[in-house]
Amino acid sequence: MTIDGVYNNLNSMMSIQSRDADKERTPDGTGVDLARLTDSISLSSIDPKLRAVLEDISVRGGNVVDALEGNINTLQEGFVETLHTRLSAAGVSLDDKITLRLGNDDALQLVGNHPDRTRIEEVLSANPDLKEAFQEIAGQSELVRDIRNIRKVVGTRGGVAQYEQMAQENSGSADAYQLSMRGSFSHFYFSPEG
Repeated sequence: MTIDGVYNNLNSMMSIQSRDADKERTPDGTGVDLARLTDSISLSSIDPKLRAVLEDISVRGGNVVDALEGNINTLQEGFVETLHTRLSAAGVSLDDKITLRLGNDDALQLVGNHPDRTRIEEVLSANPDLKEAFQEIAGQSELVRDIRNIRKVVGTRGGVAQYEQMAQENSGSADAYQLSMRGSFSHFYFSPEG
């Protein structure tokens, strides 16, 4: 399978397309296989670092979602390790659950109560690199989630109408990307804001 990537400087858009000549058509040869259409995505105004990752995928070949997930896992592991180190150095107990998310002002914030709340907030405000790393993880995770949702819509009968209805129902709400951790366990996930 070949993945082609083209960057258009005029409108800051990256187009990535997967092509496999012998798999472009349905088994009966009558038309384009809908599952193959999901391998073509367009990304507008994406972060330069993410663009570099996608260009690398284009050069090496491979599945965009798999490559992004591998990158996300690496970023998450590094983030959790760095966060553990910095919180431990500040004397924060890691035995109690800590949940973090980006706030409305794009600041990394503690959700809920924690006995060491003040120290956690000091660590978060003193280390803007944690916020930047968390934003990168959240952005790439949201991209993977969106690609998967597009695949579901394309593969579902009446998918476009269903997608539009779902978009209208969810237009007033957004999911926040969060990290919950306790001790050596951590979990990144999307959660309804509230």
